[in-house]
Amino acid sequence: MADGTHRLSVRVTDAQSRMVNSAVVNQTVDNTAPDTYISVPTANSFFQTSLQATAHASDSFGVKTVQFALDGVLGGSPIGSPDGGSGFNYSAPLSLAGLTNGTHTLTSVALDNAGNRKTSAAVSFSTGGPPPTVVVTMPQGG
Repeated sequence: MADGTHRLSVRVTDAQSRMVNSAVVNQTVDNTAPDTYISVPTANSFFQTSLQATAHASDSFGVKTVQFALDGVLGGSPIGSPDGGSGFNYSAPLSLAGLTNGTHTLTSVALDNAGNRKTSAAVSFSTGGPPPTVVVTMPQGG
């Protein structure tokens, strides 16, 4: 069945051709996974002990939860409502304890009310501090 609300009823006919119709029931079908992507942090950012993550998540029939994953491992509790109680942004602070210095990935996993799940594209970030700043100077006198 296609996504959307469908009206269902049953008609029963017995051996003597007597018919009975059931009450109409509205049933919502949702076979489409929610949409999600990381909006904060930007790719190639640097962090030391924690980072503030924000994901955008939406679904025609409602998002149930959003959860973040570091290097493919879900962390923290699922977030059940968007920032401020409405909208499409879901945010959480994430501890980077236990990650080695270097490049890592952050994804969001959105679950809709029908149980459809989608993982966002990964955003790379690094731990251990920013890269060194390079300053090029000209020698004096030449």
